[in-house]
Amino acid sequence: MSQAPVKKPPQTALSSGLKGEELSALKADIKAHADLESAQRQKTLQAYRSLGYTSPPKAKSMIRGQSVDALKAAQSAPGLAQLIGQAQGAQKRLQALKSLLPAPILNQLSAGPIEDGTWVLMIKSAAAANKLRQMAPAMSAHLRSQGWPIQSIQIKVIQGTG
Repeated sequence: MSQAPVKKPPQTALSSGLKGEELSALKADIKAHADLESAQRQKTLQAYRSLGYTSPPKAKSMIRGQSVDALKAAQSAPGLAQLIGQAQGAQKRLQALKSLLPAPILNQLSAGPIEDGTWVLMIKSAAAANKLRQMAPAMSAHLRSQGWPIQSIQIKVIQGTG
């Protein structure tokens, strides 16, 4: 029996003729890039955990055997498309208030639905809710000046889960 010839592994940057300093600089660059990717992954996973996910959600779904982005799939369903539009509108209204609200309050605030000219804002702290109730007339006037049909703002306190 004859043996197959042994193939040589492909020559890489690490196994090529790099000198000591060049090789150590390349290794340092690779390590820095890997550390940066690891930090970014940890940051992303932490953001998912803060949204209540135990593992990252799938970015794509299958519709009729074809891979589709989850947002596109949701927008193709009329009811979900309407909900997505409402949520995006609520986020735009919240962004319009960004210049009026202090950062500690803004960080606790969630945009809710709008119904009959009344917009619901949800906040985690009762003290911050009282401050927002005082600011509500000014906030609704600001939103009306920006073209949003807001007559009043209702503030609700979100009960903590933990």
